[in-house]
Amino acid sequence: MLIPFGRLPAWIALVILSREMMVTGLRGLASSSGIVVSASGLGKIKSTLQYIGLGILIFPLDLLPIPYLHQIGLVVLYVALVLTVWSGLDYFYKLRQVFLVEEKGEL
Repeated sequence: MLIPFGRLPAWIALVILSREMMVTGLRGLASSSGIVVSASGLGKIKSTLQYIGLGILIFPLDLLPIPYLHQIGLVVLYVALVLTVWSGLDYFYKLRQVFLVEEKGEL
């Protein structure tokens, strides 16, 4: 509902959702190879900032007259977006051996 109301750009939601699906798939692939992937500290910070940013954006603006509340929520979500991309790349870098094992297994 944030996108139709103009509170969240659609591309931000797309990037965040794409990262979540890719990391979930990567973790599933790793677990099928016997590798346990726990959540990283960076991912936990990312999730916390996403929840805070989305909570601020969902908050009704007329309930409390806090100036620039929407902008604060967007800034928090932009920081979470940077951490989203960073932690996604970090997962792929740390689990690159999963891809190498899969390639070797197919030969």
